[in-house]
Amino acid sequence: MDKRLSARCASTTAAYFSNQTFRIGAKTVTVRVYYAGADQFKEALKNWTLQPSTYENSPFYKVQDKTDGTEKKDGFAYYTFGEDKKIDNFIYVSPTAVYQTKDEGKTWYNITPPTKNPTGQEKQ
Repeated sequence: MDKRLSARCASTTAAYFSNQTFRIGAKTVTVRVYYAGADQFKEALKNWTLQPSTYENSPFYKVQDKTDGTEKKDGFAYYTFGEDKKIDNFIYVSPTAVYQTKDEGKTWYNITPPTKNPTGQEKQ
């Protein structure tokens, strides 16, 4: 992950980096990465259910200052800082899955919540 992410901590609708590239296993993704501690983004995240999503359906899409200038096909990501002022939680959301890392991308966990099929039963 780009080390500049840990330095960006503005409470604005521009608290993001465009076209950030990182690897999850064998796959390289390029996304817009949001600082979820910025006031507007924190509020948007409160009303969103963690789930696979497109960039356009992200909780941040409607509140960010501009929607162009970034790669969109791989989804989006967001992070928060811990008390030690280091990134403590980084979530990558793709159209098909959700991943989390707490160690700067060394280890990724698939945290995709189960979904319900039309009969109301959970499917994995």
